[in-house]
Amino acid sequence: MEFKEVTELVPGTKYRILCHDILPFTGFYSRVEYEFYTFQSVQGSHFHKVLHFSQLCNTFYAPHFQRDRIQSDMEHRAVTKFIQRIIGDPTFSYP
Repeated sequence: MEFKEVTELVPGTKYRILCHDILPFTGFYSRVEYEFYTFQSVQGSHFHKVLHFSQLCNTFYAPHFQRDRIQSDMEHRAVTKFIQRIIGDPTFSYP
């Protein structure tokens, strides 16, 4: 699983939160209150299930799952093999 930096947060989505030199947290974004981002079910914090991060901690990463890319690659290969058999050209490559 990879994480990609995002600038806009969607409620209910899981994010990795980086704030200065503190270890990263992960949690589900809830809302913005005043000048604080609110996250639920925060992992990386031993004492809190809800944490508020100031807007100075504005580096957020959303998980990007590789299974979608892998699935797409498998489907592309299957279509290419299928077309190669139909037209009889083993060097054909589907774009």
